[in-house]
Amino acid sequence: MSCVIHAIDMLKYTADVEVLILGAGPAGILFSQLLKINGASRTVLASNKGRKMDIARQICAGDEYVEFDRDSPDSQWTDLKERYPNGFDVVIDTTGSEEVLNKAIYYVRRGGTLLLYALYSSGCKIQWPVIYMFKEEIQIVTAIGQSGCFSRAIAYLESGNLTTD
Repeated sequence: MSCVIHAIDMLKYTADVEVLILGAGPAGILFSQLLKINGASRTVLASNKGRKMDIARQICAGDEYVEFDRDSPDSQWTDLKERYPNGFDVVIDTTGSEEVLNKAIYYVRRGGTLLLYALYSSGCKIQWPVIYMFKEEIQIVTAIGQSGCFSRAIAYLESGNLTTD
């Protein structure tokens, strides 16, 4: 949790942001809950169908959910773009998937931020046109670890505002 708090600090976002979180594992669920506690106006969790997404729904981790079909997710990516044609202020990739990473930038609103918070394989390649990042003024933020946020993590846990079961 300390690492997630550090990553949120690095975003330097203001309240009322709309956030897309890719991946409903422990990190994705923590991001969604912590961002909501800290004023995000909407958190959308998008992940493959399955147990992790079921848990996210069960504990009401997000405001909205998009389930991807593991074998053919293209229609869900299209649906996501149709539902949110202007994209999101912040998109967070917690999946570690090269395919997801390379789609994620196209869901960031102009002037928004893409946070890469995953362990990608050493051979993972970013395949975005650099001009797209400039034209859309997208900030790329990376975060992986942090030990300086433990006291805040403990405070969040003690507050009772997080569902951790």
